[in-house]
Amino acid sequence: ARVVAFEGAGQLGKDVLVSRIRETQAMLNAGAVFGVNLFVPSGFYTDPSSWTEPQAAAVEVARERYEGYLSELSGEAAGTAAPSLSREEHQAVFSGQVDALLETGVKLVSFHFGWPDAAEAGRLREAGATLQGCATTVEEARW
Repeated sequence: ARVVAFEGAGQLGKDVLVSRIRETQAMLNAGAVFGVNLFVPSGFYTDPSSWTEPQAAAVEVARERYEGYLSELSGEAAGTAAPSLSREEHQAVFSGQVDALLETGVKLVSFHFGWPDAAEAGRLREAGATLQGCATTVEEARW
């Protein structure tokens, strides 16, 4: 049996992602393929100012739970969650992640929450990367 491992990039900045990719590459046999998963900003970002009151309340409850879990796991106060980035800031992070993949020669890239725009997908394809979409809902898979 063969296995393909994926590094989840989430919202990692370019430099951190490059470091993690290089660490992974150093652990693998020469020529081994592994992938990196990216979150596509257009698929997950919503402007908090557009949230309804129940949506804002649900986000606050989730934030409180998350901070509670962090405190429980770390044994320290979690503090306040960092403010959300704007869509433009998320896009800049995403573009930096694509730069990291190109710089490190990653050849397998998957995407959650949509598909990158033609320019970003084109940059990866031109470098020889195979692109793969991932769906978290049936609706997203139909998209």
